[in-house]
Amino acid sequence: LIFSWGYAMIEPLKENLLPFNQECKKALLGLKEHPNPRYLYSLQLARLEADRIGDRIMSDSLANMEEWSPSLIMKELTTEPGGTEKNLEPVNLEKASSPQKLASLTYSAMEDLLMRRMPNFPTKRV
Repeated sequence: LIFSWGYAMIEPLKENLLPFNQECKKALLGLKEHPNPRYLYSLQLARLEADRIGDRIMSDSLANMEEWSPSLIMKELTTEPGGTEKNLEPVNLEKASSPQKLASLTYSAMEDLLMRRMPNFPTKRV
């Protein structure tokens, strides 16, 4: 149980209890969004950023990722390219000075994940 605003809220996804996803939840709230506990908060935050910058391909891809296993997504985000697991943080939370900055960093982490899994994934990066 997570206590928020004076009432108990159940987190149905154990991955949403991870510190990174809890920070993403706080960022969503800070951006006046309503976090949906049925999906990874990090996915929701990254999709919000994709929508903000007008990246429809990424937004659609993130929406499709909602069907992926949350544990697989978190494993991919915390594993070095090449498969060496190091319990990495998906983003450097110290660099996330605002909810918007965390959204941007989370978007980049999700984009990197998709580019590792699908080398021909279209990207807006130059």
